[in-house]
Amino acid sequence: MRKLKRSLAVAMITAMSIGMLPTKVGTMQADAAQTKKVTVKKTEVTVSSGKELIGVLKKNNVNKIILKANAIKNLRVPRGNYKDKTLIISSAVKSKIFIAKEAVLKKIVYRGAVKNASLVIDGAGNKIELASDTVLSVSGKAPSAELIYKAGSETAKVTSKIELVVSNKTKKDIKAVITGKKVTVKAGKTYPNKNLNIEDDETAQGDANINVNDDKTPEGSAVTGDTGNNTTGTNTGGSYFGGGFSGGGTPADTGNKAGQIKLVNETRTKLVDATSFLRYVVVNFEKNYTRENTKVYVDGIDITDELTPVDKEGTIVKWEVSSLNPAEVKIVSKSDDKISQTVKLKRDKNAGKVVAPVPTKETKSAKYIIGYGRVASWDYYLSNYDTEGKIRVRPKSTTFDLDLKNIKNLTERPYFTEPALEGGDVKIKFNYTDDTDKKWFDAIATEGALQLVQDDENQKDLNKNLKYSKEFETHDGKDIAVLVVSSNQSNFQKRGYYRVRIKSAVSNVVMVRIKVESKDIPVFLLKEPAVQPGKDLHFAVKNIIVGVERPIEKVELILPTGELKTLRYMSDYYLFNDLFVLYNDVNRGKESDGTKGVNNIPYNGNYTLRVHFNGYKTIDKVFNVTGGEDVENKEDKVAVINRVMTMGNKSGLLSVDGMKIDAIAGASKVTTSPGGGSGNSSHAVSANIIFNIDLVANAEIFKHLKIENAYAKGIVDRYEKDMTEYVAVYDEEGKVFYDWVYYNDAVNTARTKDKYLTFAEYIKTPDVKTTVRLTRVKEVLEDNLLGELVMDDSYLGKSIEGFTYPEGNTVKEDGELVVYADKTYLSKIIAMYAGDNKNYHSNGVKNPKFAVSDDEYKIDEDKLTVKGSAFITNKRYPTYGKVTITVYADGYRAQKIEAELLKADAKSEEPKNPEEPKNPENPEQGGNAPAGELKGLTIPTDSKKFSVRDMGDYFFIGSTFGVGSLDETEAWISSVSAITVDGIKYNKTDKSAGVGENEFDIKLKSLIVDKPDKKGTEIPMVIEADGYKTYLFTLDNSDSTSVKVTKGEEVKKPENPAEPGNDEEVVKLEKDKGTGHWKLYVNPKEEGFMTTEKIMKIYVGEGNKTKSLSRYSDFIKNSDNIEFRNIIMFAQGDNKVSFAPEGYKNINCIINRTGNILTLKRQ
Repeated sequence: MRKLKRSLAVAMITAMSIGMLPTKVGTMQADAAQTKKVTVKKTEVTVSSGKELIGVLKKNNVNKIILKANAIKNLRVPRGNYKDKTLIISSAVKSKIFIAKEAVLKKIVYRGAVKNASLVIDGAGNKIELASDTVLSVSGKAPSAELIYKAGSETAKVTSKIELVVSNKTKKDIKAVITGKKVTVKAGKTYPNKNLNIEDDETAQGDANINVNDDKTPEGSAVTGDTGNNTTGTNTGGSYFGGGFSGGGTPADTGNKAGQIKLVNETRTKLVDATSFLRYVVVNFEKNYTRENTKVYVDGIDITDELTPVDKEGTIVKWEVSSLNPAEVKIVSKSDDKISQTVKLKRDKNAGKVVAPVPTKETKSAKYIIGYGRVASWDYYLSNYDTEGKIRVRPKSTTFDLDLKNIKNLTERPYFTEPALEGGDVKIKFNYTDDTDKKWFDAIATEGALQLVQDDENQKDLNKNLKYSKEFETHDGKDIAVLVVSSNQSNFQKRGYYRVRIKSAVSNVVMVRIKVESKDIPVFLLKEPAVQPGKDLHFAVKNIIVGVERPIEKVELILPTGELKTLRYMSDYYLFNDLFVLYNDVNRGKESDGTKGVNNIPYNGNYTLRVHFNGYKTIDKVFNVTGGEDVENKEDKVAVINRVMTMGNKSGLLSVDGMKIDAIAGASKVTTSPGGGSGNSSHAVSANIIFNIDLVANAEIFKHLKIENAYAKGIVDRYEKDMTEYVAVYDEEGKVFYDWVYYNDAVNTARTKDKYLTFAEYIKTPDVKTTVRLTRVKEVLEDNLLGELVMDDSYLGKSIEGFTYPEGNTVKEDGELVVYADKTYLSKIIAMYAGDNKNYHSNGVKNPKFAVSDDEYKIDEDKLTVKGSAFITNKRYPTYGKVTITVYADGYRAQKIEAELLKADAKSEEPKNPEEPKNPENPEQGGNAPAGELKGLTIPTDSKKFSVRDMGDYFFIGSTFGVGSLDETEAWISSVSAITVDGIKYNKTDKSAGVGENEFDIKLKSLIVDKPDKKGTEIPMVIEADGYKTYLFTLDNSDSTSVKVTKGEEVKKPENPAEPGNDEEVVKLEKDKGTGHWKLYVNPKEEGFMTTEKIMKIYVGEGNKTKSLSRYSDFIKNSDNIEFRNIIMFAQGDNKVSFAPEGYKNINCIINRTGNILTLKRQ
């Protein structure tokens, strides 16, 4: 949000400032790049179809396009620079216009009869103008857009899901809904204003985003103004304006007189050798100037179109040189070409004559460099996730933030939560006051909308299906919406911090931070017989466990003066197992490294030691000091302490700001000794690492400009220090790997001859050397973490924006799904594979046996139409719900089409007789089971015939498992849909390598299953497969180095099940005073009902609202009762409950929930 506000503010100030520039400026240096202007007559064209629109966009002599879209439902403006063209929509009813990510028009005007129109904008820089009472919905991936109301649009209705800078040029107030907020813009005014900050809104629960680290760093720029002078300090190195760096250093020859307008910071506009093979001209714009409103010339040649960004704010740009030693760079304002600035570049000593650049549209540099180096083993095997819960593979961006410290909120929605005790409920509270709040909370589904996430930069999913309830409370007369989550769920039972991912149907994902605390309260006992200033204090600590992680998060000391002081770890305090030391020795440490000891207790009186824990309650320990200085008895002393106490409580609030962002950048680093070995070799592995060259270049430029950014610094350190050897460089397609040593030597040799050799020039030389591709690679991400391990060559190829779904992604099996993508990409498609069949595509060759058939999809330029039936992998036993198709195109990375597959509508005609089963080559259709019957496996009686492969944390079940022929076993494995081990249902994953806790996957015709934590010789594993009978296998997990399958059997349903049981067999329901769990006591008529080892299933609810409970996480089966571990699964009111092990008749009853009280009712 803060980043967005800065971007919007800069855009507004830029627009206003350019308009206010003086028309006359002092003597300017002659513009060496001025060219003769040629007047071209522009025309106006009317179109009424998408094809006509695309054709007209390509014409240079057209500046106005009038679109009549009455008969058109969907129109797409492809990527391209159309900044000289105005698109006027004169009539449109229920039409939708898509503006691609890199498509920018001069402006988009709505006038005339426009009703219920939609505008989807994916790229920044577009301007919308309203000139009629339009009804318009704006959405897309663009961070923001500009909206102008003109006369005639006073009653227009606009709803936007993206941020808008709104200018009201009418004589009346206008209203709009922007990102869920109702906005009123007065006549002649502009929105947003300084109040556009959700964190400033009043909330019934107080401030939500308090940084528990109490970072006092001021937000925003260090200085303000137009002069480039540093007004807040003595830093001569320069200071930032609106994200840019300005002032300081030794001025260069700018070509302008003192006091004239500066377009760039001359000390930061220079030649930079980013790497041994890349040299750039770097331009650092001053406030109000960017690449968009200036032209940049190098030695008289316009190179503006070749500039690429370095920072996210657009303040710093770079241009790769074409000759080794350019002489000067000139920047000219587009709004007034009399305003210019020239900066002389520092050339190499003995540089030759100046060679003018040769403009080119060709990519000069390589896209990637790959090599191998030492990586921490836990980082190598660790998966990293984004906020949506998707595994990160490659960087989303190659630019960096100029102000990283202030960009660390993971959520923009205020929330509050109190720490929960182990086994208790976590309550996440939100506003429920205005319509926006209500709409957001109401759109959170009652099931499946919350996921538990690891509280670190990796953001690993811990529980993808948290159970929760939605409730309401009242605070100070205001309604509060509450999500209640029991901490007694899978992977949620440890003390400490977690994150919860919340999905609402009307917004992006919201991530909140929560805390679970121990029931035990830490106790500090003073050990010193005399407490005096300058002497270290020792406290015996009880009721805490000190493990791998430090349990103490922060320590504060409240002095008798009322001052609150945050103590330094190791300098002011330390925890040795059960001993806490408060240092007061002034002779400790050094001034040079900031560890110099201080006397923390100089005064007489009472002190309060406040200790914040990451898994325990915050405690206050009060102690008295004598023998020091007396404190004056101030009347406001109590008030000061009360204020401090409030601050302390606020710092205890849970916020995602509590993360220390600077620690992230070095998380993946392993220090390498000068000899090339790892400083910690026992915990490091050698890994193949890919660097995006643009990411490295931008990080290196940050280093050269002395801009602090932890992510950039981490990437530079990894690139320069942690890599053992580089192997190759390659372009975006990755079809050829060019040997690094030969390439680097050729570049260096060219420099000895005062020449600059680009990658594009090198690969055309006759002596070019190539090498083999590498597999098992990880790519460096934009925050210096590592992407997911890629086992094959699927990391190669160009990237595309992905598919767009104009009509949604829901499709019936007898329907068609329409998606859009770049037409060049679509023309290169080789094959498509449904589900996990993507593993059968190798070496860029289509596998027709598993590929989607050609008659199930068609391509029309940028439109791809796929039949719903193409998503079905098993035609006889189709699976519905979330499905995927993986698309392979020549020269591109594999892309996924994601859809929601629905059953076809039932037909009224009589059903046809089922066809006789075929016996085709495809093993998935093998077997001799008649149509409609479930296929079975051949279970061996000898346990030694079962074959599994133990891989440490998980095990493989392959074609040699021993339950049939190789083909039959592979067909069964490919159809597996669910696995339950020891009562815990495993989640299906899609990782490149291995599986996580309680997960399984299907890769290369093998089943990969996570080993259960529980050790034993008879651990049940139930495997369900589409079209097959269900089987129960027994695991022997007693040996930590080897897992075995000892037996298997079909899970049979009773041949003649008895009528459902009744409540006579349910004796009582009561709450256990010790555990607080509710227990349902059962006295069934059938012997063995409660003692059987069969898997028990319990269902709560009726019809499509029925929930299946999980053993161990939801309930425990004791000898005479069912123990419910929490009550979240019961809705308020009556709940129908049915439970039974396989092979026994059901027992039904009704349980009523009123508040947190359960009552057994008679049917």
